[in-house]
Amino acid sequence: GGRVIIYLMNVKQPPFDVKKVRQAVNLAVNREAIVKSVLGGRGLVLAGPFTPAWLGHDPSVKAYAYDPARARQLLAEAGHPQGFETTWSISSGVLLKDAEIAEAVAGQLRQVGIRVKLVPTERSKIQKDAVEGTFPGMTSIAWGTQFEPDPMLNWVFAKPHLSTPRLQELVTAGRGEVDLEKRRKVYQELFRLAHEEAMSLFVH
Repeated sequence: GGRVIIYLMNVKQPPFDVKKVRQAVNLAVNREAIVKSVLGGRGLVLAGPFTPAWLGHDPSVKAYAYDPARARQLLAEAGHPQGFETTWSISSGVLLKDAEIAEAVAGQLRQVGIRVKLVPTERSKIQKDAVEGTFPGMTSIAWGTQFEPDPMLNWVFAKPHLSTPRLQELVTAGRGEVDLEKRRKVYQELFRLAHEEAMSLFVH
C-alpha cells in the first residue's frame, strides 16, 4: 500500500485564487527528479489526484512538464513578475521523506521567484486546518490509495477553499451514481478538471 501525497493551496486566498499562479507552481517543480533523487525511484509522478489504480484516473492526462520559463511567464501575467512570498505547513518524519521533499520543492519554487517559508506543523493541526480552510498559503495532506475515491474527495474537493463549484458538483454526482462505468466517467472529468485548474501541487 502507498499514499497519494498532495500539497494543497488555499484557493480562496491570494495569490492562489488565480489559476495561472497555481499552474506556475506546478510548472516550477521537477517531480520526476524528486521521485528519482529524494525517493530513490520509489514513487509515482502524479498528474492529478488519482494514481492509475484508482477509479477515475485518466491516462490521457499527463503530469505538468518541468518548465520554469513558462512558470515565470504565468506569474508575470498574473501580476507577480517578481514572484511572491508564501508559507507551507509541512510535517517532518510523518510520511516518507516529507521534510526532504518539501525542501526540494521549495528550492525549485525559489528559482522562479516563489519564496516559500516552510513551517513544521503537527500532523493533527495540518489536518484540522486543511479541513477548515484556516491555513495560509500551502499545506500537506495524504490519503490512502484505495479503489473507492469518495471518502477522500469529500475531504478535499467538497471543500470550497480547495475546490471549484464544478468540482464540488462532480463529487456529489459521483456519490449518487451506482453504475460503475458512469461513476468512472464522472471521476475522470473530475481528474481532468483538477489537473487543468491546478487545484493542488501534484508531485507524487
